[in-house]
Amino acid sequence: MKKTFLFVLLFVPFIIMAQTKNNLNKIQKIQDGIYFMYYDTSTIKHEITKSTIIEFKDFIALIDMPIVQEGGGAKNLKDHYEEGNQIIETLKIYFPKKPLKYILSSHWHPHSISSVLPFVTNKTTIVTTKSNFKKIQEFVDSTTYNNYKNYFLFVENDSFNIEDKTNKIVIYRITQEDYPSVPTKDFLYFYFPKYNIFNSACMYFRLDTKIKNQELIYDRLFDLNKFLSMKNIQPNYFTRYKEDDKTGGLVHYRELEQVLKNGISNKEVKETYLPINENMSEIECNKIISNLILYKVPSGIINTLTYEFLANNEIKKALSLAKIQTLIHPADANVWDTYGEVLYFNGEFELATYYAKQSQLINPNYIDGGEKVWKEDLEIYQKRWKTNKK
Repeated sequence: MKKTFLFVLLFVPFIIMAQTKNNLNKIQKIQDGIYFMYYDTSTIKHEITKSTIIEFKDFIALIDMPIVQEGGGAKNLKDHYEEGNQIIETLKIYFPKKPLKYILSSHWHPHSISSVLPFVTNKTTIVTTKSNFKKIQEFVDSTTYNNYKNYFLFVENDSFNIEDKTNKIVIYRITQEDYPSVPTKDFLYFYFPKYNIFNSACMYFRLDTKIKNQELIYDRLFDLNKFLSMKNIQPNYFTRYKEDDKTGGLVHYRELEQVLKNGISNKEVKETYLPINENMSEIECNKIISNLILYKVPSGIINTLTYEFLANNEIKKALSLAKIQTLIHPADANVWDTYGEVLYFNGEFELATYYAKQSQLINPNYIDGGEKVWKEDLEIYQKRWKTNKK
């Protein structure tokens, strides 16, 4: 374990509320040159989110823009133009002599970037990756892009710096190939060496999920820790875009260490509470069901482990777990869709279609599955299976 540095941030105990048209945003100074800007996303999910602002000598940079609290499930991306203009107005009031030069987006999900047009037309550069831009460009039409294409900067190498004599942001690019839990094909981290603070966006992923008094460790935390170890970075704090963790948005590095030390991983859950085999007896099956109910293992975890079996081409194990999941959570549309997908992978197309219909009966608005999605997933998994054989 690396040595922990006991460095304490000196918080400035006041919040500046910019007196803008609708009074929607507020800015909090954390230290000289680093601030948080808050958003009320109550129209979407009743949550408070935030951006990080880094101040340089002649300009400022905004890291992530979660105007709306939507992740990868967002289907129809749109430019929240009015809210984008509100951000610009707020920043002009607080930083009247320093233009917003950069918006740094970790990935394309709306909780990272929710508006583009107001910024590029004001000569602000959007920093992203080429693969993420394929989705972000849904915000702009071809004419707009051609007019303002010089205001899109793509990070293509492992890292890229924005700096002057007063401050610095190190931008790191990671990919799903090296870090499988990354929510998009590639992803940007942002490190602020002046403060030894690391912006990991939604890769610092924790929920209040405990299994037999152990916090569940999500794979993103393992991947985040792997990256920090590879780069020999031990930040004092992580900064996130969400405010639901009761930390004020700054999470001490010690918390990550404690979770990794004392928590339980998906793999350990599978080995301890889900000893699935291809020819389970009814007694063994009932024991697993008892474990899942007794220790309140969330359906999302069971679902994740089902897809792990699929990823490893262990179809019979996936079928067993999908069936168990459906017995425990019969009112969950996603659970029925998962069972249908596993059946589809197993070539039982007629039964799979029936389960898709059951999913729609439970929730007519459920749109994250169905035969089209299953077919795309199967093609992806088949490529993985071929690669794993080599």
